[in-house]
Amino acid sequence: MGDKKFMTKPKIIIGKKAALEFIKLYSKNPDEFRVNHIYLKEGFSKKFIDEFCKIGLENKIIFKPKSEFDKEFSLNHQGIIIEYFQKNEAIITLKNGLARPPKNISIKQMLKHYPGIYVVTDRIQDPHNLGSMIRTVEALGGMALFVSGKGASLNETVQKVATSSLLYLPVVEISNPFTILEEAKKLEYWIIATTTKKSEKTVLLNELQGLPKENQKYIILVGSESDGLKKVLLDEAHFWLEIPLLGQTESLNVNQALSILLYKFIEYLYL
Repeated sequence: MGDKKFMTKPKIIIGKKAALEFIKLYSKNPDEFRVNHIYLKEGFSKKFIDEFCKIGLENKIIFKPKSEFDKEFSLNHQGIIIEYFQKNEAIITLKNGLARPPKNISIKQMLKHYPGIYVVTDRIQDPHNLGSMIRTVEALGGMALFVSGKGASLNETVQKVATSSLLYLPVVEISNPFTILEEAKKLEYWIIATTTKKSEKTVLLNELQGLPKENQKYIILVGSESDGLKKVLLDEAHFWLEIPLLGQTESLNVNQALSILLYKFIEYLYL
């Protein structure tokens, strides 16, 4: 894969629903992708095979016996795995008119030229949580997701759970979240920390009118499942956002919390 227009690390699509989404997107923008292999379990649906033929990818199909397929691909694959490369410069326009940044530009360029809501995770451990968070951020209109700290990486499990969301959302692994925060503050972004801890910075989710709305530039920080955000990251935030809970349970799953928070946030800003 010597073409520098394409990302050097292949991605995978796993499962029927995600494959149909990929087919739809490929048919609209074939030059945006380079398909490496399409692995199908022997006896796989002729309907899918016909769809691949329609978009000129029949020569990429490799059939495998069920026993070999299950042994090679341990995930819940539903008999289909697509391995592909994607161009870096694809731009996705959201339904509210905002454009997401392409994947081949720097963090500084992303923040400067594509203002909106960015999510930064710190030390998310469970790949299922990370995959679900990718789906959440994509569906609810985030600009990009930055994955930082020691924890889950963009492995096959994450890509499986994220389904087709990785086709539409820039997801970038970074070593140091402070690189983003420093640049964001220069560009007048508001840094929002999600936490159950309380301080004079705390804003309840049902009182979002207490947050500035004028420039609509936000970085949302989400911490690890076990101990949340590190103190040094909490200190960097302008506000701490808390979800009021009525039951005895003191906290939510990290993706559940992000889903609620992001929806209320976009409702406040855009709806």
